Amino acid sequence: MRRWALGCALLATLAVTARVGRRLLNHPRRAVSHDEHTSAEDVHPTPGRGVPIASLQSSTQQSNLLGPPPALLLLAPHKTGSTFFAGFLNELSKLLGLCWYTDNAAFTWKPIDHTKCSTPLCGHPPNEKEKQFTASDLGWGDCSGFVRHHLEAAATCADGLNASCQRQVSAESGFLWGPLRLPGPMRHALQLLPRQPWKWHVILHQRHPLDALISGYHSFGWRHPAAPSASVQQRREHLAKQSAVRNQTIDEYVLANAAEMHRKYLPYFELLRDPPPGVIIIRSRYEDMVTFFEHWLQGLLNALQPLYSAHRLNATHHTLMHHARAFKPDGKHKRSVLPGRFTEELQPATIAKILKQHRTWCAELGYV
Repeated sequence: MRRWALGCALLATLAVTARVGRRLLNHPRRAVSHDEHTSAEDVHPTPGRGVPIASLQSSTQQSNLLGPPPALLLLAPHKTGSTFFAGFLNELSKLLGLCWYTDNAAFTWKPIDHTKCSTPLCGHPPNEKEKQFTASDLGWGDCSGFVRHHLEAAATCADGLNASCQRQVSAESGFLWGPLRLPGPMRHALQLLPRQPWKWHVILHQRHPLDALISGYHSFGWRHPAAPSASVQQRREHLAKQSAVRNQTIDEYVLANAAEMHRKYLPYFELLRDPPPGVIIIRSRYEDMVTFFEHWLQGLLNALQPLYSAHRLNATHHTLMHHARAFKPDGKHKRSVLPGRFTEELQPATIAKILKQHRTWCAELGYV
């Protein structure tokens, strides 16, 4: 039974990814885990052999935009590859001269600063308080309040409603915000749509829910660290949650957490059912990213064609291609990146039960 299920799953994956690969080439609006947290090495990747980053940055800052400044939101729940995006978006923001708002901003500062929600390019005062910490966040903090405040101020300045406005980097050059991993911050970001002066692009990144759940089991039960800013009590809570995962079998964990996975995708479905006018929605699949990275990257950059020259986007694509090397398991945080692992690790009865109980939203994501 397990061999039969694996064979069917692999055939389905190959068929879907082949179709998606073709679609990415032909449909510029359809594009785009390494997961929640990252290292300094992840956020400061080694440049590829394309056009030097410095030359791209300097020409970007001479205003290479062909249209309104872009606003890129990346939604990527935990265990869908969101840690990969930390390094990837850091480099993309530098190449295009964009302000980058992110929970992973700490490693873009020297010395490392875990209170930061923005990169130095955003131009916010270095001593400004950015992350908000509460007992419930286990020490990771939240950036959505800070980012919304500054984007709303930038929009007000752009509207000419405030004569005392100072220069707003995120309004003039555009910005990236993400990866947004939880429903709360996702909704905070989506509530800004479609404020001016930006051209909004929302990247909805996803992974097969069962693959994401088994990744969560191995990560949250064994490898996931406590937050750098966690208090003694928060570290105790982290260890208690870790122990609770370890005391479950992988099938028990998946059955117990499938509803929570659904909750993390609710902002996706809310946006897709009522998209604001003028907002470009880009669908991104983990499966395509790790198996067809070049096509996945091209699809993402194609969505920016009206805003940047073909030369700039081609150079950006060439430079970012070195990130394809990221999709190799390291035996540590990246245990396995290949799609369809759930067919090997879960009992057939567990798979059948999940797909029956959660068929509707799994089908909306394209996995049934």
